[in-house]
Amino acid sequence: MMAKKAAITKGNIIAAVAIFAAIILFIVFWKLTKQFYICLFGLTLAVNLLFRRPVRFTILFSIGLTVFMYLMFTVGFSIQFII
Repeated sequence: MMAKKAAITKGNIIAAVAIFAAIILFIVFWKLTKQFYICLFGLTLAVNLLFRRPVRFTILFSIGLTVFMYLMFTVGFSIQFII
């Protein structure tokens, strides 16, 4: 029982570190390229693949989230993500 709990905890720590690394890479690429929406798409793809979501869900969710963010911020609020 204790070994199973340790394996789950280790898996959670690895996932948390991987997500943290993905967020850091997202911020770095965003600053380098100034392309928020492309970097957001890449981040959502990476996180969904990390969580082992089905490929179809991963692609549709990434596209949906990116389009939603574009419509909400750029079109709706007229905010530009420029650093």
